Amino acid sequence: MENKEIATTILQQIGGNQFKAMTGAYNIFCIEKGLAVAFKGCKTANRLEVKLDEAEDVYTMKFYKFSNRTLELNLVKTFENVYCDELQSIFEDFTGLLCSLRPSHERFG
Repeated sequence: MENKEIATTILQQIGGNQFKAMTGAYNIFCIEKGLAVAFKGCKTANRLEVKLDEAEDVYTMKFYKFSNRTLELNLVKTFENVYCDELQSIFEDFTGLLCSLRPSHERFG
């Protein structure tokens, strides 16, 4: 799979346009084997990187905190071996932000 296709798939799995609207997501980038996005509304983190491990068909999610004052990017938390149906719930649980109008546990549970 090409990087753009992977990034598009990840964005859809995490909520697509609803994710963008609910989290104030901006600066959404295609990266090698994944997606990078900046978002608003969380004091713990404001950047997310999701990368696909194609061999295992799982993701690694890394949350970062970027400081505009110091221009530093600090890794806050890493989640490994994440399945596609866990992307939204991990994001919501860690940030306290919703990825869509309904929380992930109501969509899948």
